[in-house]
Amino acid sequence: MILIREVPLPPLQAALFTALKEAQDTPIYGGDAPEGATLPYITFGATTAKPAVNKTVEMWTASIRLEVWGSDAQRKAVNDIINDLVTCSTYYGEQLQLENFEVINCEVDLVETFPESTTGYHGTISLLFTLNRK
Repeated sequence: MILIREVPLPPLQAALFTALKEAQDTPIYGGDAPEGATLPYITFGATTAKPAVNKTVEMWTASIRLEVWGSDAQRKAVNDIINDLVTCSTYYGEQLQLENFEVINCEVDLVETFPESTTGYHGTISLLFTLNRK
């Protein structure tokens, strides 16, 4: 059994945040958007990481949910942003530079859009990453 020394979520989130911020124009926040943020915007949602270790390898399957928030009138904008995020994530996902880990695979697990009672329109993207400890 390998001693797990680090969960890869913080470096994965940081690398994905930087890549998406540089690759597209919609404001993106690592957590909750600040009070009064202008719609549309992107936030990071739920994240998970599951180890797959043996005597010689420490690998992880991680998921990150990206949330896109818009007003009732911004349904098309939310869908366009979702499309852009999927394209950016799948293009840059395996190229992300993480301290102590390498990205083996990045794929889209689920894309969902729906009316939201607090803002108007909401979309989510669930990304799955396969990571290997360097």
